Amino acid sequence: MDLRVTLEQIVDLLAPRLRPTELAVYLHLFRHTRLKGDLEVLFAAGAPRTSIGVGHRGRPLSRSTVHARLRRLARNGFIEILAVTHNGMQVLVRLPEEIPGLLPPAAEPAAPALAAVDFYTDESNRLRILQREDYRCFYCRRAIDSTNFVIEHVVSRPYGDNSYKNVVAACCSCNNRKGWASAEGHLRALYRQGLLDSGELCRRLHALHRLKNGDLKPAA
Repeated sequence: MDLRVTLEQIVDLLAPRLRPTELAVYLHLFRHTRLKGDLEVLFAAGAPRTSIGVGHRGRPLSRSTVHARLRRLARNGFIEILAVTHNGMQVLVRLPEEIPGLLPPAAEPAAPALAAVDFYTDESNRLRILQREDYRCFYCRRAIDSTNFVIEHVVSRPYGDNSYKNVVAACCSCNNRKGWASAEGHLRALYRQGLLDSGELCRRLHALHRLKNGDLKPAA
C-alpha cells in the first residue's frame, strides 16, 4: 500500500461520499487494520466509542449509531462484515482502490499515431497495406496475394520512411523494375510499355498523389 496515495484517495474520493460519522468509523477501522498491515479486525461489541468520533453535542457515538454506520459502509462496499458473533463484528476493510466504482477507470494507453506506425517490418502491418491495395499491385494493378507481394517504398530508403504514406503493396516485377526510380517515373514507364492505358495512368498518378497526402489510410 502506498500510504500517500491511499490517503489522497480517502480524502478526494471516499470522504465526499460519506457522512462525517461514517467517515469517522471508516478511519477508525482503517487505523486498526490496513495501517497496521492487517485486512480485518474484530469490532468488539463493548469497544470504547470515544476513539471513533463524536456525535450530537460532542458526545461519543452511541452503539446503535456505530452499528448503523458499519452496516451502511458494508452496503456500499466500503467494508465487508464477515461475521457477527456475541463478541462483535468481524470486519474486513477495503482500500479505496478495492472499492468497486470508486476510482475513475484507468485510461487505456493511447495507440501510436498512424503516421508513426511501421508498415514495413511488422508482418501484420504489411498485410494491412496489401488489403488497402485491394490485393492488386499499386503500380500495374496485377492481382497479388499474401504469398507473392512485396512492400515497396515509394521514396526509396534511406530517404523514405516506413509509414503508410510511403509504402505500397506491389508485385515482384514492379519492385524489381522500379529500383531507385521515382514512383511517377515508374508509372510512366509502365504506360510506355503498354502495361497501363492512359486512363489507368491518370488514375494511378492520382492515387499516388493521395497516398503522399496521407489520404490512403490502411484499415485498423
